[in-house]
Amino acid sequence: MIIKKIIIIFFIYSFFVFIPSTFAQISKLLFLSQVIQSAISNNSEILSESSRLDVSRAEILSASVLENPFFTFDSNLVENSFDFGVQRIFETGGLKDKRVDIATTRHKLDLINLELKKFELKNKVRAAYTKHYVNQEKLKNFRELLGFVKNLLKKKDIKDVIRFQGEVVLLEIEHNIDKAELTISQSDMNLEKLIGKSIVEKDLSLHPPDSVPAALKPFVNKNFSNLEYIPVQYIKAFALRNRLEFKKMLEFIKLSENQKRLALAKRWPLVLLEVGATVNFNEKKSRPFFSANIELPLLDRDEAEIAAADAKKDHYKKTLEILRSKIDIEVQDAYQTFKLSKKRFDRFEHSIKPEAIRHIEKLREEYDNEDISLIDRIGVEKSVLEILNTYYDALIDYQTSIIELDKAVGVFKLSPLSKNALYNRVPALNNPGQ
Repeated sequence: MIIKKIIIIFFIYSFFVFIPSTFAQISKLLFLSQVIQSAISNNSEILSESSRLDVSRAEILSASVLENPFFTFDSNLVENSFDFGVQRIFETGGLKDKRVDIATTRHKLDLINLELKKFELKNKVRAAYTKHYVNQEKLKNFRELLGFVKNLLKKKDIKDVIRFQGEVVLLEIEHNIDKAELTISQSDMNLEKLIGKSIVEKDLSLHPPDSVPAALKPFVNKNFSNLEYIPVQYIKAFALRNRLEFKKMLEFIKLSENQKRLALAKRWPLVLLEVGATVNFNEKKSRPFFSANIELPLLDRDEAEIAAADAKKDHYKKTLEILRSKIDIEVQDAYQTFKLSKKRFDRFEHSIKPEAIRHIEKLREEYDNEDISLIDRIGVEKSVLEILNTYYDALIDYQTSIIELDKAVGVFKLSPLSKNALYNRVPALNNPGQ
């Protein structure tokens, strides 16, 4: 019984001691999806574009309203009689439906414009976030390297030439630290401009961006072994289904067709129906009346509207073909750039960097065993600096190629890992609306 109580007390202690500390560590991790959610909630352009939707939605309702009946009144003072009636105009040719179609298409265009703004914002945030992440990693490694070299130069009786070379390496490292801090500040400012508020705190770590473009995920197998061998025509076809600019141009073609149908419908006659009564006060009697009139347009004044609609349609079709060619080129270029940058990054990530680190660790051990000189040791740390710089250049190029490929295909989808269940525990995002 006593053992059971001890076990229960241990579990309770573990829950209150270890689990909160784990949450505290996770709460310092910031995900790209959280930054984007805050951006969409606070960005002024997105909020302005969203308000436009209410206007176009109201225009659909306005277009669907039926013609209002009219109260008519006429008088004959000689006979002392008065006509009271209700007149209604009926449009033929489906004018109301065509006006609704036009208003609906315009609303769809506003929706696409909003999605385009969001897509552009997401990619801008993504680029700033990626720069922030890479330079955060740079800063951490360069500071460690700075400590290594400083410790080396603390030794007494170092020759002036060797100390000078060490000081040069220190200056190079400090220069890289300054550059990384400056880039972090710039990316912070960019994020603040895009989001409309400061969101990245100094003690927050950023979750690494995705390593596989969302544009390629529908075509890759589970182990991503075919990532660089996907037929480009598949990606191009996928882009034509997803690029918002392409969808927008299709809606413009539909709008011009609806405008032509509306202009043609205006050639149809209008029917005027009136029901009422004539009251004669001299004879003290009244009689009902009913009238039906048909109005036919005499002049074909809508010919210009029809010609304009045809011209717009031809223009949009030509623009669509140009856009199709542009998308083909953009996808081809972005995919080739991605493959090259991935190959370069993989070479650094899986070959050059690990081998260099092993070699450097070996040389450090040899220095500790006094098998190599201090000047060689300083040369090793300079090599570390150069390798890290080239590695991070390859990383930023790789991440940029991922962003550009997704932009070319028109896809933005974060991996499930980015949608962390502990979102509300991130201090900077507890009140995204503030």
